[in-house]
Amino acid sequence: MMWNTIANFKENLNQIALDVQDAAEELEIYRSSAGEDSSVSDRRISHRFAQSKSMLHSPTANGIDSGYKTEIEQYKAEIKRLQASEDEIKALSVNYAALLKEKEEQLSRLHEENGSLRQNLEATNSVRSASRNENLKTSTSNPNVLKDFMSGKTALRNIMSILLPGVNAIISDRTNQVLQVREEMSRERSRYLEAMVNAIVEEYQHAVSVANFGGIRDVQGLYPRLGLKSSPQVYESLEHWPVVAEASKTHILWYVILHDGSAEDT
Repeated sequence: MMWNTIANFKENLNQIALDVQDAAEELEIYRSSAGEDSSVSDRRISHRFAQSKSMLHSPTANGIDSGYKTEIEQYKAEIKRLQASEDEIKALSVNYAALLKEKEEQLSRLHEENGSLRQNLEATNSVRSASRNENLKTSTSNPNVLKDFMSGKTALRNIMSILLPGVNAIISDRTNQVLQVREEMSRERSRYLEAMVNAIVEEYQHAVSVANFGGIRDVQGLYPRLGLKSSPQVYESLEHWPVVAEASKTHILWYVILHDGSAEDT
C-alpha cells in the first residue's frame, strides 16, 4: 500500500514536469508565429523538440519574457517541494517497515510463549489427574485405608455415646429449672391475687349485704378494682349469692372471679 502511494507520487511529478515542458514549447510556438513565416515556424518547432531541455534552463535566450519565466520557476519550486515530500514519505515508509517488522517479531515471540505456557499447563493437569487417579486407586484397593475409616467412625460413635447422656442431663436439668420458675411465678401470682382480694374485701365490708339484697350496681363497683370486665354470665350468677351469703367475704369475691370469663386474663 505504501509503495503504491510512492509510485503514484512519482507519476504525478513526471506528469507535472511534462506539463511544464509543454507549456514552454507552446509559448515558444506562439511567440515565433507572430513575426515569422510558417517555414521558419516549422523549423523552430522541430528545433524545440530537440532542444527542449536546454530551453527550460535558459528561457530568456529563446524569447520567453519575465512573466512566463516566473510561472516556470513556480512550477519548478512545486516540483522541488513534491520531491522533498517524496523523500519524507520514503523515510516514513522505511520507519514504518522497521516498526512493522519489530511488531511482527514481538507477535511471534508472544505466540511462542503462549504455546510454551499451554504445554506446561497441559503437563501440569496431566500430572494432577494421574496423581488423583492413583490416590483413588490406592484408597479403594488398600483395605487398611477402609479399615482406618471404619475405626474412625466407630471412635466417633463411642464419643457421641459418652457425650449424649451428659447433654441429655443438662437439657433435663434446664427443663426442670424452667418448670420450677414457672411454678414459682404461678404461686406468686396466686398470693398476689389473694392479697388483692383480701384488701378489697376489707374496703368493701358490705359485700355480703349487697349479695343478700341483690345490689347489682354496688357489686359492679368491685369489677374495676379487680381489673375484670362486666359479664352477663356473672350477673346471672348473682341469683345464687343468697345461698352462699353466710360464707366469708373472701369466698364471695372468689366466686365472682372464678365465674368471670376474663379472670384468667388477669
